[in-house]
Amino acid sequence: MQLISDKNTIREYPQGSIVTTWTVSYNFIKEKNVTAAGMLQLWACLNNNDIWYGLFKNLQRWSCAPDWFANTTCNQINFRKIVRTLLAFSLIEMEQE
Repeated sequence: MQLISDKNTIREYPQGSIVTTWTVSYNFIKEKNVTAAGMLQLWACLNNNDIWYGLFKNLQRWSCAPDWFANTTCNQINFRKIVRTLLAFSLIEMEQE
């Protein structure tokens, strides 16, 4: 987040910066679905080449996992709801198989 706040490193565009657009989308998601915002933060720390449900499904039993994470990874339906939310704002991309 320090990079985002450093205005000297952000390329500005007539309608604002890319970071501004991303921040507005992220804040809206965080307001409406804190779980989706949490997953996006987690995914930002992972290699973005391939992230799928199977990567997380066994981690839900991890005793230190936050409730939002356990609820998201307890089944594939909940996981896909989060994915759909992030896809709707173009914060993630889905690779066609």
